[in-house]
Order: sequence, then C-alpha cells, then structure tokens
Amino acid sequence: MTRRKKPSICFVTNELYPLRKGGIGRMLYNFARHNALNGSAADIHFLVPPDLVAGSGDLDRLRDALGDMAELHVATPLHTMTDGEAHMFDRASFDPWSLELLVSTSYRYYRALIAIEEQRNTPFDFIEFPDFGGWGLASIEAKRAGMAFQDTLLTARLHSTQGMIARAERFYESSRWSGLLMDAERHLLAHADVVIGHIGSIIEQNGKHYGLSDRWNGRTVLEFPPIMLEQTEIQAAESSKQATQDPADTDYIFSSRLQPFKRPDIFIRAAIAFLEKHPDHRGLFRIVSYGWDRRYIDWLVGLVPDRLRQNILFIEDATEQQRSAFLARSVVVVPSDYESLCLFAFESAQMRRPVLLNARCSAFGDSPRWIDTQNCLLFEGSIESLVEAMERARTWRPTLGALTEVDTPYWLETRNSLVPDVPQVRPAAAGDSDERASLSLMFCGITNRRELQKQLMKAAFVESRIDPGGRDQLVILIPHGLLDPAAPEIRAIEDRGWMVMWSSGTEECPEAFGLRLAGLTGDCVLACPVGYDIHPGFLATGLRAMRHDPDLMICAGHVAVDDPDTGRSIALRAYGGEMPSHALTSSRIAPITSLLRRALLKRRRFDPRAGKFWFEVFLRDCAIDRESILIMPLVAASISGNLTEAAETTARISAGVVDRAGMQAEMPARLLALDPVQGDDEFFRAPRIIQGNALAGGRRLRPEGVPRTWEPVQYLPEHLGLMVHPLEGGVTVAELDPPPGPVSRIVAKVCNVNDENDGVEAAIACVPRDMEDDWVFGVLEGRIATPIRFAISDWVKIAAAQSGELNLAVASMGPHYRLLLLSRLPANAREFKAHLAFNRISLW
Repeated sequence: MTRRKKPSICFVTNELYPLRKGGIGRMLYNFARHNALNGSAADIHFLVPPDLVAGSGDLDRLRDALGDMAELHVATPLHTMTDGEAHMFDRASFDPWSLELLVSTSYRYYRALIAIEEQRNTPFDFIEFPDFGGWGLASIEAKRAGMAFQDTLLTARLHSTQGMIARAERFYESSRWSGLLMDAERHLLAHADVVIGHIGSIIEQNGKHYGLSDRWNGRTVLEFPPIMLEQTEIQAAESSKQATQDPADTDYIFSSRLQPFKRPDIFIRAAIAFLEKHPDHRGLFRIVSYGWDRRYIDWLVGLVPDRLRQNILFIEDATEQQRSAFLARSVVVVPSDYESLCLFAFESAQMRRPVLLNARCSAFGDSPRWIDTQNCLLFEGSIESLVEAMERARTWRPTLGALTEVDTPYWLETRNSLVPDVPQVRPAAAGDSDERASLSLMFCGITNRRELQKQLMKAAFVESRIDPGGRDQLVILIPHGLLDPAAPEIRAIEDRGWMVMWSSGTEECPEAFGLRLAGLTGDCVLACPVGYDIHPGFLATGLRAMRHDPDLMICAGHVAVDDPDTGRSIALRAYGGEMPSHALTSSRIAPITSLLRRALLKRRRFDPRAGKFWFEVFLRDCAIDRESILIMPLVAASISGNLTEAAETTARISAGVVDRAGMQAEMPARLLALDPVQGDDEFFRAPRIIQGNALAGGRRLRPEGVPRTWEPVQYLPEHLGLMVHPLEGGVTVAELDPPPGPVSRIVAKVCNVNDENDGVEAAIACVPRDMEDDWVFGVLEGRIATPIRFAISDWVKIAAAQSGELNLAVASMGPHYRLLLLSRLPANAREFKAHLAFNRISLW
C-alpha cells in the first residue's frame, strides 16, 4: 500500500501570534497548534515580511512560539537580491500608496515563495493568501502565465477584504489606493484555485459582492478553524467561575479593533445611554483595544462626556494578561457590522463569558453556531437594542458553550477532490511551436529614416525568438512617401521574410490602425512603437499563456524606463490589468507593447475620438468590461526615458471613461465630474510616506566632521530604518529630502532597536529651505530664540527596545522646506548602543 506523502502548505501573512494583535494572526497560529496536536499531519510553513520581525528579539520570540509546529520564513528584501529585475521592482516600492507599491509588495512575496520552493527542492501543495492586501497578485499572474506554481494550489481565505469593509464604511476614508486594493483583492478571489470561508452566508455574500458566485461553483470550501485558548485565558476563565457578582457591578468590554466597521461608536453611545438610565451602576465600560487612525480614535474618546470618563475607560496598551483578566470578568460586546468569523467572539464564549452580538452582522445573525439566549444575546444593531441587551446581560449566563467543532482542514483533502479541473500551463519542449500562439509583430510609429533604422535593428534582435515567414509575421509599418517601394531598404526587409506595410500619413487613424492589426494572420498581434524595446523572454512566456487560455485577450508585463543617456533602467512602470476601479482614473492597465488576441480587435475598435489616448482608452474600457487580461510579474519591455514625460491621461479623457461606465450600468446620473465641488479635508487625504530604502538618503548635518570611527547617521537595512544615533554633548541632526508639495502635519515612527542602552530622545523639525544651518543649530542648542517659521515636535523618550511616535503640526509651510530628524541623550544617559531608527515618516 502506497502511503500518501504529508501535504505541505505555506501561509502568507503579515501578522502572526504572538507578535501582532488581531484574530488573523491568532487563527494561523492555531492552525499550527491544532496540526501538532493531531500528529502533524501536514507540513506547515509561514511566510512573513521583514517588518513583522524588525523589532529586537521579535524573530527569536516568534520562532520560540512556533517551535517545531511550523517553519518560519522571512521574505528577503528585493534590494538584497542579485538580479536587476528584482531591483527594478524594489525601486517601484518607493512610491507610496501607488500601483507600483502594490505590485512590488506582491512581487516580493512571489520571489520569496519561489526561493523557498527552490530551497526545499519541491513545490508546496498549497499556498494560502489572505483575501486582503493584494499580496497574491504576482503569484496568481505567474501561475496563469505558467511561470510558477503549476503543481501548487493557490488558495484564498476569506477574512475581510477592503471591498467588503467599504460596504460597511461607506463614508469613511476612500482613495485611489482603496480602489487598487479592492481590484487586487477581487483578482485573487477570481483566479484562486480554492476559496475558503468559515461561514456559509459570508461565502455567499462575498461571491455576490464580487460577481463570482458562478465562477466559484465547486471551488469554495466551508471550513471552521480551531478555536484555542492560551493558558492565561484558561486561568482567567477558571478564576471567574468562582466569583459572584452584584448586577450593579457588571463590567462591559469592547475589545475588537478600533475601526469604523467594528462599530466601537455603538458600544460607547450605548454605554453612555446605559449610565444615563442607570446612574447608580458601579460597573465599568472598557474599550481595551488598538487602532491605526489616531484621529478616529480621538473622535471616539471625544464622544464620552467628562462626567462619565471614570466609567468609560480607553485602554490601548493592555498586556495579554491584563486583557485576559478584563475579559474574564466582563460582558463581551461585539457590535460589528461585518465579520467573516470573529475569532474573538468564539474565544470569549469558550471562556464562558456573556457575549452580546450584532444580529445584523451575517457572521452572527445567520450563523448556526450562535444561538440567541443560549450561548449569546443577539441585539438588532441599534443603540437602544444594545442597551436592552446590556440590561439583560447583568443577570443572564450562557447555558451552552461555544459551538466550535473543527472541520478537517482542506489541505488534508486530495487535490482532485478539491479542484478537479485546475488548468496548467506547462513549459514547452524545445522546438514545440504548438505549445504557443502564433504572432504578428508589427514595428510602427516610424516618421523618418533614422527611426526606421532603429526599428529594423530591434526587429533583427527579436527575429530569432519567433518564426517570421512561417507561422509568425514580422511587419514593418512605413508611412507613404518616406521611401520608394523599390528602395534597397524595402528589398532587404522583404528578403528576410518580413512584410512591409504602408500607412496613410505619419499618424494613421486609430480605427484604421486597429483594423490593420485585426487583418494580420497571427493568433496574437503586438505593436511596438518607436522608443520601445521588447524583452525576448516576454514573447515566449506570453505566447505560451495565450495558447493555453483561449479566453485570455491581453497579455503583458511591466515596463522598465531607461535613462536616455546611459541606457540603464532607472524606474519601473507598473500596470494593473484586470483592475476596473483603477481603470476609471488611470491609464496604467497594460502597455502598448501588449499581446492582443486578434479576435479581440475584430470585435472592439480603437476610438479616434480619444485623440492620442486611443490605446489607453481602449484598455481602460477592456478592464471595465471584464475582458481577460494577464500582467505577468516580469519586465516585458523598455521605454526610453525621454518618452515618459508625456501625459498619460487627462481629466477630459477620464471623465469620458467614467461616464461610459455609468451609462453601461444604466445609472440615472451622468458621471461627468471626477473632483468634489469642495476640496478634500486633510482627514481624507492619503499621506505621502517615506519608508524602507527611501530613508537611505538621510545625511548627517550635526555633529560635523568625523565625530566617531563609525557613522552616526546611516541606513539600517535589517531594521528598515534610518539610524540617527545620539552622541554625548549635543543633538544629532539628520536631514532627509521630503517629497514635493506643502506640508501641514508630520508623523514619524521611531524605534530604539537595541535593548542595552539607557534610552534615547527623539524629535522631528520642519524649517524653511532658506534657513541657514547656523540658525538651525542655534535654535536646537538654545542660543537663538525659536523663530515663527521653525516647527519642532515635542521631544519623546524612547526606552530600550521600544517604539514610539512623533507628531508635528505645521501651521503653514510651503513646498520648499527642510525635514530634520533629531536625537539626543536623556540626562545622565550614555551613548553606548543608542541605536535610534526612524522607520516611517508620513506627511500630510
């Protein structure tokens, strides 16, 4: 009898218990624990980003917690890799809240997974991505293209996508970044081999929201995860069993994340209403939680009247033991509008705590695991109904425990029982032309003889990669009148088996050009204008993908921008592909050097009314109309840098694209304006962010000269931060070039990365560009009174191995300013190992 090999699975995650708060990290940790308790039936792996383990001792702490239960992998930073393509994708990450950042992040995970498989010398059976963040984008595209993961099922687990959260946070913060995330999330869910959900109604909601119900047919798994308490929680629960409590002493707790769709505002307003109704109530209402949006948290705090601040407490820095103790003696309230599971609610029920749940949330109201009045109290989502439930909870106790029977993990199922028809794109055997689509490659955009010669050189370079004169075509499009048809150049072209076509004028009508392409003979066509270079490896991979997926209409990669003087690649133009939200405002769907299925051009025309943006509008319409587009995780072409200054779109073009989408959706309104009538408030603007390698440009201003044998200001790649090391006797001053534009607020994340020092003090300053260094140093040293235009934050002490945040409100500072990072030693402190790192700077 042949024994089945142990299946292997790698979870991609940016949180993992015990390093990060949150239910997702706890759930993944529970998978490893549950697997170990059941004989380690699977080989469990976790892939995490470097910033998760950037703190002192974090990596050791996480490995100690996992022990032999799972293997931990940290994604290698792209800039440390040896190949130029990785460096290109790394440089793309410097642009915050952009498509480039999204693509670069997913590419880092993709390369890390490839490296792990090479190290293991065997592929994973399963790789699981969370449904949020877009981290699976590059890996999904690589599998679609046949570049990787042909023996691996790429799966997606439903946690909470930005798209689903946005339904519950309709009027909260939105931006183009939100659109990118939502598009990338849907792309993963559309192309994942298997989608895992914990509650049937949540799977149904997601499928309906994303329009994927039919596509998911037979590819979803309903699976309840293990709910496992830690020893501190078990002990706290045991101690609470013995306690008897006067109803007037009942405590209530909110301990979900401070985020709008979790509805902490309902808990706070219900607490206020409860205390107004029961002024003699002695119990406390605790918000034991955390969040990322300081302004939102401050707004929540401001909801509490001064007279009730002793009754309604915000505790943002509770230890695990403190939180367990609070939970063990409190009624737990979960008022969320949306959850995919809510591990916290099940953990609380396992501790036999009274749990109040919002019945409007499908994860509670539609789940057979929650039974009203037996293991929970359901309320109808309003403040009044929650107050009533709080009143009932003072004397109610659950008669039924949490229904937490664990389902068999999908990775223990056989591959065929999960997905019997996963398509695969195998690498073609040498000389096997049937494994790829045929191609008609046209070199176009020629306006003079010099450009013709350049295009002929490029054609000669790619000629050996295709079969011109055979199953492929190589076409040179020349404007009428540039050459005599009997010219030697024409004869030379035809002698090589290439085809010459003559265009009408120097700028052919886009519609006529599209019909010309549609009339060629290849399965696919590719138009290469002047200024672009096609990377030969792209053709082989792309044509193979087009051959194996007849529904694929457009196949492309990203484009390198070359320095026109040196020819070196200096930047990356990323493209989104199947991103309809992105397509409403951006032309970065696919480059003009895309493989287009000729059948697509037969049913879609290029629109000459779009002027020079005809190709961009064509692609944006394709993305909005859900044409199948593949953007492979590779550099497919290069463009000369002197061609990148031209506008890629205009407000008029984008308005036309958006309005067309609205009319197709039969909306009653015409979508003609893209900008609000009233300018955005600062609260709704995404910050400009300096982080990662972008911090490496920091330079020391003070002290001058060579103060030590080592450099006090230097980038620490292992900590992803710029070290500004304080020295005895003064302030260390570093300067960092800020992004362009005015600034009104600056927030800096700092970390004292060493645990063997006496602590450090940090601050940030913002001064006009024309302020001389002597003035700056004079103010910092107290020799000169602080001028009005000199903005400096409070000095914040950062203890050893601790992190902190610096905040600076700038009254009025134009686009020409200097950004200073400051450090100094506290009184009586030594400079020994005072390693202060600035990890992230956000500017509004």
